[in-house]
Amino acid sequence: MEKDYVLAMYDVRGKQEFIFRTNRLREIVGGSWLIRDIYEDYLYESADAVGGKIYNYRKEEGDVSFSRNSFEKHLEEGYIGEIVYEGGGNFLLLFRDEQTFRDVTYQFTKTVTERIGSLRVLGTCIRINGFDAFDEDRARLYKEHRKNEAQESNIAPWSCLPIVQVDRKTSQPLVDYDYSSEKIEAIDRIKRQIQAKGVEDKLTKESTAKLLKYYKEAERMKASDYDKLSKLERDFYCNNEDLLDNLVTEKGIESQLAVIYIDGNSMGAKVQKVTEGKKTYEDCIKALRQFSDETQRIYVEDGVEHALQDLQGGDSKKVYRIVVSAGDEINFIVNAHDAFNCAKSYLEYLEKQESTSACAGIAVFHSHAPYADVYRIAEEACESGKQKMKEEELQCASFVDFHICQGATGVSLEQIRDDENGDIISRPWLLWKKDSKECPEVTTYEEVDTALEFFRCFTRTNVKGLISAAKEGIVPLQMELNRMYGHSKDKDEKKHKEAWEKLSKKLVENEKKWRGIIYDMALCYDLWFRDEGKK
Repeated sequence: MEKDYVLAMYDVRGKQEFIFRTNRLREIVGGSWLIRDIYEDYLYESADAVGGKIYNYRKEEGDVSFSRNSFEKHLEEGYIGEIVYEGGGNFLLLFRDEQTFRDVTYQFTKTVTERIGSLRVLGTCIRINGFDAFDEDRARLYKEHRKNEAQESNIAPWSCLPIVQVDRKTSQPLVDYDYSSEKIEAIDRIKRQIQAKGVEDKLTKESTAKLLKYYKEAERMKASDYDKLSKLERDFYCNNEDLLDNLVTEKGIESQLAVIYIDGNSMGAKVQKVTEGKKTYEDCIKALRQFSDETQRIYVEDGVEHALQDLQGGDSKKVYRIVVSAGDEINFIVNAHDAFNCAKSYLEYLEKQESTSACAGIAVFHSHAPYADVYRIAEEACESGKQKMKEEELQCASFVDFHICQGATGVSLEQIRDDENGDIISRPWLLWKKDSKECPEVTTYEEVDTALEFFRCFTRTNVKGLISAAKEGIVPLQMELNRMYGHSKDKDEKKHKEAWEKLSKKLVENEKKWRGIIYDMALCYDLWFRDEGKK
């Protein structure tokens, strides 16, 4: 006789909006950690409240295998459910029956609302038909979940009277610090930390939860057995101050930093592909768990380490700030001069892995710019690479795009480019592809190198003059290039002549594309490509 087991899925709603609803970096990091730990901090506690525990294969045995016998054995031992898989923003579990799922979900939702206020979690379950058709059950679960998404209420769990103080950015009510769930002594200590950092006395419930999470985790990670962050992240929080001004080249003179946003390509499709040719829960769950662990290792642990390996200053003076690192989504802050090499090193590491790729977006900004707005620009730059992949029908490739924030960031990147540049830009740049398909209209990094060969024959002043010439049109650009070459003292050198002839030929073959390449290269020349000796 089959049991009434159910396959359930939880989905944190509006993750990006929740994390980046503020421009305070500590709140942003705390918000990302809240979402990272939401199941461990709140779901397990909710299961305890209804009389049971959830079996976590990572904590209990560290073995990715799954079987019906082991699941039923765990139920006999007092567990009420078991984690199936976590990844792609979803959290899958098996519960002993639907009523247990409903009880846990009710308590889970209630706890999250009470402790955080604005974070929403949606849960869905379906009854399974044995353990022989995981993909079919998962498809039914996703279908049911989409129905729940359409019916979900977006009403905030609070209302504000005219006499209530509210946060001007979020319109959430300002409340005192939440004492409901922690020891008074711990809260008092953390509250004093928050106030010492210059944060106002009253915060929203959401801001309070984010800051409390940030400071509690910052204290915990000093312990040797703390394993929630990569070694690079732990090293940062244990050994560095977290002021962005400490990442700039020279305070008061050059305060440019860069946000790098990296996101894996087609991860949803890859998750589906992992279980192709497999049917049973045993085979599918093992494959999904292995995929989850491998994704964490490649995209977060090893990938970020490769990105940061060549930072200026060497090992003893590396400056960086990892903000979010979860699954296949990474974003971190580095000195602006390091940004392109960091993104390039990360994507080149992925090229060496099997069937992995990502796109990167870079937003260069000044250290006191609103971080959430700059982050959005970096995300949109990354998305432009993904959009180019779709247009070119590429399956495994990596693009990088960038934007140098020089003014207001309250509008979309597309609008900024329409207003500032028209259609002359060549970005995003294709760093590499494994597809055999030819993409003649896509700008490759090899083509960027061709322009750079020519640029390095001239002074910085000449190169920067190409920006306005390129914006004016192809004829002014050609005139400026001819002037530069004609007035060069070393034009007879073989290397210089070859670079000139190569660039001139490319410009004749495709005026629009190479006008964009020259414009983009001149724009970022000082940051990433100029030889230090050039004036």
